[in-house]
Amino acid sequence: MRHLMTYGLAIALALFAVSASAESAAAPIDTAKEGIFTPAYLLQSFVGLIIVIGLILILAMLFRRFGDTGMGAPGNMKVLGGLSVGQRERLVLVQVGTKQLLVGVSPGSVNQLMVFDEPLANTAPTNAGAVSAWQQMFKPAADNNAS
Repeated sequence: MRHLMTYGLAIALALFAVSASAESAAAPIDTAKEGIFTPAYLLQSFVGLIIVIGLILILAMLFRRFGDTGMGAPGNMKVLGGLSVGQRERLVLVQVGTKQLLVGVSPGSVNQLMVFDEPLANTAPTNAGAVSAWQQMFKPAADNNAS
């Protein structure tokens, strides 16, 4: 789906560029004598640049917010955690429905290591460590001295 949106955006931009060049080709020759660095041309170029950058930022925000779930990925699969065991190797705990799988991930392969029929304790996908670190960092000075 992402590829389809990317190709659609590329085609739209190409059609816009073709139509813009057709309009500029039909412009009178007197415009060429004035030069291209007129205030109106620079303003038009600047506004076009701002629009394109704004579209890129809006699309990036939408992709970040909805991610793969907005693109039709199954909602019953969750990555619960991961552990780096080498420079490029990881152990990843994935929950599929009610089962949990321990998967070994390396650059060339993904291997199922273990299947847990019952969920492991304390594997909720939360950022509790990061939250507590932020809370400790922003505690008032009096609270930091007490602990």
